Amino acid sequence: MTQDFSIEEKKQIDSLLTIWNNNELEDTTRADAYKNYIVNYFLYNSPDSAYILAQEYYKFAKQEKLNYRMSTALLLQGLSKYFVDNYEEALDYFSRCLKLRITSGNQEGIASVFNNMGAVYQDKGDYSNALKYYLKSLKIEENLKNESGIASTLNNIGIIYKEEGDYKSALEYYNRSLKIKIEFGDKMGESHALVNIGVAYMNQGNYKDALSNFEQALIANDGYEENLNALVNYDIGCIQFDLGHYNTALDYINKALKTHVKLNDRLNESASLNLIAKIHFKQNLTLKAISFAHRALKIAQEIGAKEKIMEAAQNLSKFYKAINKPKEALDMFTLFIETKDEIRRENIGKEIVRQDAKYEYDKKVAKDSIKNAYLIEVSQEKVNNEREKKELAEQKSFYLFGGLFLTLIFGVFIYNRFKITSNQKSVIEAQKNTADKTNKELNQINEELLVKRNEIESQRKIVEKQKKLVQLQNKKLKKSLDTEKELGLLKTSFVSMASHQYRTPLAVIQANVELFNILASTGKKIEPEKNEKITGRIKREITKMTALMDEVLVLGKLTSGNVPYVPQEIDLVEFCNELIERFNSIQVDERILDFEIVGAPCNVTLDPQLLTHSLSNLVSNAFKYSVGNKNPLLTINFKSKEILVSVKDYGLGIPEAELSNLFQPFFRANNVTEIKGTGLGLNIAKEYAEINKGQIAVKSTLGEGSCFEIRFSTN
Repeated sequence: MTQDFSIEEKKQIDSLLTIWNNNELEDTTRADAYKNYIVNYFLYNSPDSAYILAQEYYKFAKQEKLNYRMSTALLLQGLSKYFVDNYEEALDYFSRCLKLRITSGNQEGIASVFNNMGAVYQDKGDYSNALKYYLKSLKIEENLKNESGIASTLNNIGIIYKEEGDYKSALEYYNRSLKIKIEFGDKMGESHALVNIGVAYMNQGNYKDALSNFEQALIANDGYEENLNALVNYDIGCIQFDLGHYNTALDYINKALKTHVKLNDRLNESASLNLIAKIHFKQNLTLKAISFAHRALKIAQEIGAKEKIMEAAQNLSKFYKAINKPKEALDMFTLFIETKDEIRRENIGKEIVRQDAKYEYDKKVAKDSIKNAYLIEVSQEKVNNEREKKELAEQKSFYLFGGLFLTLIFGVFIYNRFKITSNQKSVIEAQKNTADKTNKELNQINEELLVKRNEIESQRKIVEKQKKLVQLQNKKLKKSLDTEKELGLLKTSFVSMASHQYRTPLAVIQANVELFNILASTGKKIEPEKNEKITGRIKREITKMTALMDEVLVLGKLTSGNVPYVPQEIDLVEFCNELIERFNSIQVDERILDFEIVGAPCNVTLDPQLLTHSLSNLVSNAFKYSVGNKNPLLTINFKSKEILVSVKDYGLGIPEAELSNLFQPFFRANNVTEIKGTGLGLNIAKEYAEINKGQIAVKSTLGEGSCFEIRFSTN
């Protein structure tokens, strides 16, 4: 662990370890030496190492029943997790630490834990909880009359209000913190508080008070922290530039630039050069402005600072246009647009806004569909009511005419009974006339019934047609609601993934930049090994962010159907050998990808780009989820009518209940949540395999490993 430390640091470490290993000393003395060993040399430089050491510290404190030291060990473990952006575990350790410290009654220790919990919530963007814990810490510090702790917590609360844009409240807490630091003669603390106040005023557009506080900060700092002086000089230069005081602005920016160069702060060096270029352009010194802008652009390109590249390119385009050099102006404007587009593609927030707008639109469409379906149902009810009325009228007519008919027959019967002595011929004639009349009336009734039956049949057909229309509308409505639900889930998954996956590399980058600034502020030359270690961590996290964005862009292409399919004949064995060589060269645990061929090899017609994406995702996962186990195995099985390409690992395995959701975007099994990932890899592998005319399947046993197989037909 200590191989990268200087000789002097190693001597100090040896001194602490000598105390730790001396069993004749008091347990508390030994424990405190070990704590200093962790805090001074590992906590800020190597949090993972600090975590391992803090575990040993906890075991010792627990064994010797040193309760407060146990709480300190938990605090150190929580800080180790916090520095690598593992917020949930950090909060868990802080909570356990808090319980022990509440039991011990150490109020100062409790306040410290509250402050750390507030910092975690602040980094998570949960300002409400951050403020709650900071206020708890402040209350304890005020009861203890611990002015240093009060000042620190007041400053933290001010930062919360500043982040929320409440500059009035931020200034109130900053000023209270400043007052305490002045009373205790804490010059460095005073200078930092004055800078915070100046930035708050500058954000409000109150340049007068901002300049006053910045100037006081320079006096209070008095050269203690060169980096702080440089940042303050730069801010003053920005204000003077906005006010049109170009010569004054140039003086301050040149001071800042000199310090940035001395401290090798290349990002801020590029920013200062850009501002100097703008000042010279305002002074009509265009050629000089172009020279400084090119220097700023070169540095920005070397460190990959896209915002600074965009700013320098925009300035140069403007400068070249002013001296009538259209080709150079166009080249710079093209670079400006391309960089701006790259930044725009990385701006996930805008994508989220777009998804929100689409979500609201789809929701409105769904509501309109519901309304239309309701109107159709009301119409159907009206038709049903009309049909019932007609059927009732038909029944009434039937009974009416039936009753009349029976009455008529009964009348004829009575008439015949009373006219028995009349002429038989007359009776027969009369009966005949009556029968004819009755038949005529019955025929008329039948005709009316037939008309009504036809009307009812027609109405029934209309109702059936409307019923089918309602069913079709309901299907559309259900599809719309399902789409809305899917969009909501996809948006939630995307936001969760982005906020979590980007926060970790950004936090690591920020921590390493701050560490670099701290090392630089000591005035000592930074050792090349440490410089390489810090910049290496930053580069690795930038690579992770780039890979994440690549996966999101691939998902976007898949969603929009813009993935090209360009099949060609390839030697599959040679193709896999190249893939294996690439993966074997980057493994850090000395494992390799084993390779097995079954059957007689033959060339196949596939899109090599799509196949590379699919297999790379599967092989990468095989290594990632089987750390410490046997080598993963890549197998090609050449059959008569198909080719099977499989990737097998001997790792965690996948719960059976989750296999059905495995290829969904953003889905991750519940047993791999502690391993970093986006949940996009398998979805991309599946989609690319299917575009390549293949089918992907998985077999897995929990705790034994998984096997992913892509099947290609050779017909």
